[in-house]
Amino acid sequence: MSLTSLRADLGGQRLHLRHPTEGTPLFRDPGEGVDFSKLTDAEKQALAVTITLLGKDSDIYKSAQRRAQAAFRETIQAGQKWLPADDERMAEQQLVDCTVGWGNVPAGWVDLTDNEAPIDFTKERARALFRNGEYGWVKDQVSRFIEDRANFVKASSET
Repeated sequence: MSLTSLRADLGGQRLHLRHPTEGTPLFRDPGEGVDFSKLTDAEKQALAVTITLLGKDSDIYKSAQRRAQAAFRETIQAGQKWLPADDERMAEQQLVDCTVGWGNVPAGWVDLTDNEAPIDFTKERARALFRNGEYGWVKDQVSRFIEDRANFVKASSET
């Protein structure tokens, strides 16, 4: 193994979301009459429910951390209290900043409907998803993925 191959990929990596209690990977319904088990791996991956994220070594993540620290300092220096809601707001902003795309996320996760159709990614839609307590498990998976450096360091093929 080459030690220099252990560098973090600072581009986005895809988190394949998992069922919150069963732990199984989530896929969009392929449609009526389609046998999912007979799809190719490529066809299955096209139906995967994914979120593309930047990790904690990325400039975006570090910038969000610096903003949170500056906001904390400014609040304390102004003689005000830093509240738990302030921590939550800054953590949410960091998740939004580190979210750079997604695939097959149902519109209903964002707008609290039963709409299973995939919705296009925007930062505001990501914010709405992360604020939605009914899908808090998505926010938890995203947060854990971002914090785990192993998701962004590619395994070396050399031995």
